[in-house]
Amino acid sequence: MEIMKNRILFVDDDYMNLSALTHILSEEYTVYAEKNGLKCLSTAKIVKPHLILLDVVMPEINGFDVINLLREDEFTKNIPVIFVTGKNTAEDEVRGLSLGAVDYIYKPFNPLVVKTRVRNQMQLINQKRNVQNLKGISSKDYILNLRKIVGTTPLLMCGASVIVENEKGEILLQQRADNKLWGYSGGSVNINEKVEDAAKRELFEETGIVAEEMELFGVFSGEDLYYIYPNGDEVSNIDIVFICKKYSGELNPDENECLDAAFFPIDALPENLSPPCKPALMQYVAGKRLG
Repeated sequence: MEIMKNRILFVDDDYMNLSALTHILSEEYTVYAEKNGLKCLSTAKIVKPHLILLDVVMPEINGFDVINLLREDEFTKNIPVIFVTGKNTAEDEVRGLSLGAVDYIYKPFNPLVVKTRVRNQMQLINQKRNVQNLKGISSKDYILNLRKIVGTTPLLMCGASVIVENEKGEILLQQRADNKLWGYSGGSVNINEKVEDAAKRELFEETGIVAEEMELFGVFSGEDLYYIYPNGDEVSNIDIVFICKKYSGELNPDENECLDAAFFPIDALPENLSPPCKPALMQYVAGKRLG
């Protein structure tokens, strides 16, 4: 399958400069060229370049005015711009960067400098695009996608969990479907999700309980949170655990996540606790016993 190249638009009224830039960058990128600023505005909307290399001194409209017009247009306002220009005073460079350019290259330019600075910007552009593409992906799908790449190799996982306590001082535990062991509700935080929201979401999805109020209990990590699941997947967990004493809803365990769920007195917890849950549970129980 052919890999799609990133697109670059060159804008310069000097044919020799356009030819040189094309020679330098066309192997790695799909390149387009225009000889004046007005053409740049229309072409940018059509080809949707990932990056624009823009001269400053041009007929009809200069590069500083072009970048202003690009920023005013909904379709082009987020396209990164690198100025490539003979205006090489500090004042000119400061002006270009202040207008929103991501870099400023002096003419006559060195091909290696151009290649390196363009490559650096493309890496940032691609990273940002990848993050945007991940928005809305659930943590489960995100992890599955990672596992396709890394297999069972240990992953650093950020989890959000809730220890629910009822009016009798009992705590809610569930028997997990994956390892058949008991633990509190919790799971991985989604991309761009707040940990508090993740904890509430996991609690509701797994048990049907709605957390009305929560307070942070602690952050647990280290060797005790390392775990190998029955399928061989290895994880090093960072578990952000909340306490919830005010909640609503009926206990209705998700059969895909839980085999069972119930409230337990702190002195009668199941023996087969899930290892990643033990440190927080033992600290919680010890605190309750001390009063």
